[in-house]
Amino acid sequence: MTGRDNRHIIRRERESWTIVFDGVDCRLCDALGIQHLAYLLRHPCEEVSSLFLELQVANREIPTGAGPHARVGCHDARERARVNVTRAIDGALRLIADRHRTLGEHLRATIRTGTFCKYVPDSPLSVSWME
Repeated sequence: MTGRDNRHIIRRERESWTIVFDGVDCRLCDALGIQHLAYLLRHPCEEVSSLFLELQVANREIPTGAGPHARVGCHDARERARVNVTRAIDGALRLIADRHRTLGEHLRATIRTGTFCKYVPDSPLSVSWME
């Protein structure tokens, strides 16, 4: 990441998002995958439950004990969340890559999806995302 500006922005603006990475702006329509990515980018290196991401974005009540790191919920709910969140994030990554190749490459290399999702930059201090 040498030579790059490590201060990046991901900000929701009504029905769209502004993302600034490596000095380049990218504007995207609101989508679930972008919302999931925004949460992950703001919480680097944290393992976050797909079920939590899905409930949070849907603005549904998150059951007690079902925080971002919890391993709760029935198997079917966890599996549905895994599939839905992975699909939404993959779609967002394709959209971003079409509009901002460098950011798309960075996210493809650093976003992990599954039952638990994570943003894993080269170094937790190497990339800082702001609202």
